[in-house]
Amino acid sequence: MSLLHTLENVADELGVARRTIQHWKTQGCEELNQAPYDVDAVARWRRNRKKSKKQKLQPKSKAEAASLTEQRLQADIELKKVRKRLHDYDLQLKQGKLVLAEDVKHSQARLASEIKKHLLRIPDSYADSITNLQTIAEAKEVLEQLVFDTLALLSKGED
Repeated sequence: MSLLHTLENVADELGVARRTIQHWKTQGCEELNQAPYDVDAVARWRRNRKKSKKQKLQPKSKAEAASLTEQRLQADIELKKVRKRLHDYDLQLKQGKLVLAEDVKHSQARLASEIKKHLLRIPDSYADSITNLQTIAEAKEVLEQLVFDTLALLSKGED
């Protein structure tokens, strides 16, 4: 039986970090609660803990083992499906069949800016056409023509 007086010495003896010793203490290693520390008892606690963890991971029956195997196979199948979809998306993107959402947003913003620019030009460009009008019907006709002209410019992509 090897007794040590500091947790640092216990960590050094067992080849682990001091933080690991602190963790073991919080996990219930009573051998670490008060000095002097029995290194052999701590090592036994560590081995028993590893064994119990392994036992928890082991299936309790053949049916449970088969179920776990089935679950692993299903998970592998799903992972392969996801990877294939990702590959297909990448391929479609490279072929130009798909467009990134960011690119669409950028194009929409550019188009909105272009529309705004043309609409804001209407008053300056056509003010003289409206000043000499006598009736509301004439004004309506001129304004409709201005809207159609502006839309035609936008559809041609002209400034």
